[in-house]
Amino acid sequence: MPLLLNVDGIFPIVVVAYLVLHSPAFILLGISAWIKETKPQASKVLKIIAIVYFVVGTGICGALLTG
Repeated sequence: MPLLLNVDGIFPIVVVAYLVLHSPAFILLGISAWIKETKPQASKVLKIIAIVYFVVGTGICGALLTG
């Protein structure tokens, strides 16, 4: 007898996991936009860090969610 999984309510869990794993990248992007006028070099560094974090977080999140 095959095991069937009930995944009716999985979407909110996936959304929460996505937001938790990617929230530091969003925060870094917000800080980067906030200090862009006063410190443009630091803003660029924060954007690069946020993008790298987002890419790594997407890979880890995707690997965890796909099994």
